[in-house]
Amino acid sequence: MVGNINLGSIQAPYWEQSITLPPHGYQKIQYVTDNFQLISASLPNALKVSFGGAMIDTPFRAGMGYRLTEPVQFVELRNDNDTPLTVDFALGIGEIQDNRLNVSGQVDTLSSNRPYASIHAGSLSGEQSLTFSDGANVAILCTSGTITLNISTSNITVTNLTLTAGQSWELPLATGGTLNITGTGSFNYCIAGY
Repeated sequence: MVGNINLGSIQAPYWEQSITLPPHGYQKIQYVTDNFQLISASLPNALKVSFGGAMIDTPFRAGMGYRLTEPVQFVELRNDNDTPLTVDFALGIGEIQDNRLNVSGQVDTLSSNRPYASIHAGSLSGEQSLTFSDGANVAILCTSGTITLNISTSNITVTNLTLTAGQSWELPLATGGTLNITGTGSFNYCIAGY
């Protein structure tokens, strides 16, 4: 074993730092470690790491980590890009766990909130039927009395969903369909497209 944490020959069990490597730059980090975690990188595929003088540089991406079988005295970081590279990384002895949420792949977001196109009011005397198109967001608010909802689309069926005064129901529906409302009372409803 290269170092012994109990005898003080290992600097610290965990160490996190940030450095900027110049284009095609290299830095040797003197630190006894058996664990390397790349927390973030300013460029996605530019960092390469070698452990304890190994002849091969290993590509690393943000969120990746590596646990060695034995501690090494240093790690070497290399920027294989024409742009400066800033990396945040952690070194340590023992397992480093990260319970933060990581998201990968494509993430679709809206740049602004989309309000409902219009709000409609209804008063029940028997049954009322509403139709909605593909990609609709349907919302119903019972303003007085009691109403019962029955929803049918090609991929969802809801029967006998009862709302009393002050209760509401909202659901995004991917495929168009029909919403039947029965009961006694008044309600407001909105149907908005995505």
